[in-house]
Order: sequence, then structure tokens, then C-alpha cells
Amino acid sequence: MKVGINLLLWTPSPTVEDIPLLHKIKGYGYEGAEFEVSLMSEKECRILGQEAANLDMDVTAISVLPQDADPGSADKVQREKAIEIIKRNTDKAKIAGSKVLGGPLTEALGGSMVSGPKEEEIKRIAEVIYSAGEYAKSIDMKLACEVINRFELRMANTVEQMLDIVNRTGLENVGLHVDTHHGNIEEYDICAAWKHAGEKIYLIHLSENNRGIPGAGCAIRPEIFETLKEMNYQGGISVEAFFLNRDDFMASRMRIWRKYAIDEEEIALKGIQYIKRFI
Repeated sequence: MKVGINLLLWTPSPTVEDIPLLHKIKGYGYEGAEFEVSLMSEKECRILGQEAANLDMDVTAISVLPQDADPGSADKVQREKAIEIIKRNTDKAKIAGSKVLGGPLTEALGGSMVSGPKEEEIKRIAEVIYSAGEYAKSIDMKLACEVINRFELRMANTVEQMLDIVNRTGLENVGLHVDTHHGNIEEYDICAAWKHAGEKIYLIHLSENNRGIPGAGCAIRPEIFETLKEMNYQGGISVEAFFLNRDDFMASRMRIWRKYAIDEEEIALKGIQYIKRFI
């Protein structure tokens, strides 16, 4: 298994100035880099992706949807915008060298949290993901819809709920993105849930319960790695961690109010040291 790390630990929008960061994480022992491509240009995706390839690093990509592009909305304009954003970010992911676009693709960030999902919303989401998935298929890409906890999103908080949406599309290239942080909150048994989803999992995030140093909390347990071996998992694996390192929207969006480590480097280095004990 090859493990990468999401550059969100350092920046919400990687640029060419972050090329030295790729060399740094390669030196730590990571074999991949993950980009959040929403704010990146195609040029930035191409340059950073090529540098990762030069370093023999795998690339994975994720993206998010803004509040005015909600796949479950009754507003057709919003749904069409969601499709276009996912398609555009799928293009950027491919340009960067990724084979998959993950992230919370089924729901806009910061939307209504006053009620649970309704059947008509789920139906509209499946239709949006089908349209975006058909496009992804045409350029030989996969979509991985992330399962997010109930405090952040409401449409699919468990693997079982996301499997329902994914299965409604009927597309082989549409699957799941799972995350130990979210699973630690929502699943009775993360390993059982992942085994149930099986080959429909296309992307995995290793993220601690407090979003800090992997292995220092209770979400990334040793049995996670045994489960991946049993599943013969061949998809992307990325560490996703955050640090209170700047006054920007990422800290508030991820509810990072205190420092979990000395700096980003401590998180990245201790994280890969812990993970390599099991892979």
C-alpha cells in the first residue's frame, strides 16, 4: 500500500511555490500527494502533478462544492452548477495525474442542517452524480463520494447510506471515499463497514479523531491496516490532517481551535512513522 498526504495540512490551494513541499513530504517517506483542486488552476495542477511524477509519487485529488451548487437542491440551476463544478474538477484531477476525484461530492458545504435527508433529495443527488459520473467515465476517471459525519453534512453519514446513492447511479466508476475521522464518529464498526463496501471504495483518508497526528488518537487503529490487507485494497490512501497555522477559512471550516502538535512537520513525520509500522 502506498500512502500519500493531503497538502491541506499546509495550504488550501497549492501553487507552483509549493513544489519544495512535494520534495519535503517525499523525504518524510510519503509515496503520494493529494491536492484539493477546487481553487487550483489547470496550469497549477499540471505543474505540480508533473513534479510529483518526477518524484515517483502517486497523485490523488479531492474537491468540494459551494453553497450555491447543492446536488440535492430543488433548484435546477444549483444542480446544473454542481455537475459543471464536479466535471471541471475531474478534468483538473486528471491533469494532475490522479485517477480519482474524491471529496464531499454529494452535498454542498455549509448547507441546511435542520432536517435529515428526504427521498426526493437523495434522488436528485443520484441524478447529479450520474451525470458527473458519465462524464468522468468518458475521460477514464473515477468519482469517490465521501462519507461525512452528521455534524458537517446530512445526506450520507455512513457507508451504507452512501452505498445507496452510489448504487442508484449504476455506474462502475462511481464509488466511495471513506475517512477514519468520520467513520470513528458514525460507524459501529469501521472495519466491518469498509468490508461491506468492498471494491466500491476508491479513496481512503487516514484522519485522526481530532484531525491531528495520525496514531496519537483513537481513529486510526492498527486493525484498519489489517482490514485493508484483507480487502486487498489497491486504491488511493492519504493522510488528512490539519493545523492551526494561519488565519484563514480552513481553520474555522474544519473547527480547528487549538494546536495538536508543534507544527505541520511534526504531524506529517510522526504520522508516516506510525503508519509504516503496519504496512
